[in-house]
Amino acid sequence: MDNIYFDSVELQDMKEQISILKEKLDKEAIVNEALIRRVLSDKAEKLKIMGLGKTVISFLSIPMIVWCTTFLGMSLGFTIISAIFLTIAFLYMYNSHREINNTNLMCDDLIEVGKRVARLKQSYSSWIKFSIPFVTIWFCWFFYELYNAGLPLPNLYAAVVGVAVGGVIGGTIGVMKYRKIQRVSKELLQEIEKYHN
Repeated sequence: MDNIYFDSVELQDMKEQISILKEKLDKEAIVNEALIRRVLSDKAEKLKIMGLGKTVISFLSIPMIVWCTTFLGMSLGFTIISAIFLTIAFLYMYNSHREINNTNLMCDDLIEVGKRVARLKQSYSSWIKFSIPFVTIWFCWFFYELYNAGLPLPNLYAAVVGVAVGGVIGGTIGVMKYRKIQRVSKELLQEIEKYHN
């Protein structure tokens, strides 16, 4: 009889210890998840900031290109096409980042967040495939319009050099931003995948 009582007390102690251990592990898992979500949230914040910058630049470029092309005496067709392209760029950037901007990584389902990040990454790849050929044609058309605008030769050279230098600098910055967004998106997707495996 004593053995049964002893086994029962010992069994009860073991159950209590297991319960305490399980409670500690649950708390640790919650803390770990919160830390992981904080790291993910910081990376998503970078995407939000980069997206905001690109969206604002696209928006501000619309009135600037209209003013520049009108000031330089370029054709109405060129001005309209340029403004339409920049409007499309603005709407595309805004739309691409809208889902990420509405994401709260501290609360949202990480699988759904991963899908949003993957869509953002893909949208940038798709945009590059469209924008590079368009911008190449646009630059050729721009130089043609500039040449036919009737500017005095010194002004024409200054405009060509200014646009060429601006194009190289803008293109370099654009490529760097594109690569950074792709890298941060990839890191975020890898972290989400690692967390769920």
